[in-house]
Amino acid sequence: MDKRAEVCGAEAVERAQQMLARLDEACPGMCWYLEEPLRLGRMAVRYAGEDGVLLEVTRTGALFAAPAGRDAARRMAPAVAGTPVVALADARFAQDLMPGGAVHPYQIWVYEKGEPVPVAGSLAVRPLSRAHADVVLERYHLIEKADVYDHLDRGWILGGFDAAGELVGFIGEHDEASMGMLEVFPEHRRRGYASELEGALINRLRAQGRKVYCHVALDNAASQGLQRKFGLRQVPVTQCWINPEPRTER
Repeated sequence: MDKRAEVCGAEAVERAQQMLARLDEACPGMCWYLEEPLRLGRMAVRYAGEDGVLLEVTRTGALFAAPAGRDAARRMAPAVAGTPVVALADARFAQDLMPGGAVHPYQIWVYEKGEPVPVAGSLAVRPLSRAHADVVLERYHLIEKADVYDHLDRGWILGGFDAAGELVGFIGEHDEASMGMLEVFPEHRRRGYASELEGALINRLRAQGRKVYCHVALDNAASQGLQRKFGLRQVPVTQCWINPEPRTER
């Protein structure tokens, strides 16, 4: 598998979608985090075949791999060699895909209900602008400055404002179309604002016809509880990022 070769066009996307659907049959929801950004045009197809699927985020160049099994992961390994970070649909194949890499596992939670989630409504939740870039950068350190500006320009970061008009926290989505970036400022915590922010984002994405999902670190009990509260389902497979250095929670 040549890591320089990109498979282009609608036929390649259709082939990738078919393979991802086959993987999903074995584990429902496993490949939502690949199906959705591909559908939204946020990823390009690097490879799609019986061995699985390899996609690249068009904006950042990050790779996302869904090999069909351990042997397939080994055959895919040369295509991801030298990549700083690779997302892998099934953490069991991490050392086959990138031997010696640091593996950082995450749960996948998906919202599959047909109705919106209940939201208390004490916050006014709306997209933030570049005027809020400094506060986002001060409070959230897991993406680069340029990415924060990009996400603000795209309307991907929502802020929650209390009755006094004060910004109390924010939530957003990542390039791969997952929910994340949830941050309630310390002085405003323990008031239910995290629930309001996530609930508002779930309902916003639903209204756009989006698949709603997120990644949660294995030790993040608070976030796991929040997903259960809203009725998200945990997919019975562990997804991961692989890179040379430790990666913290998204």
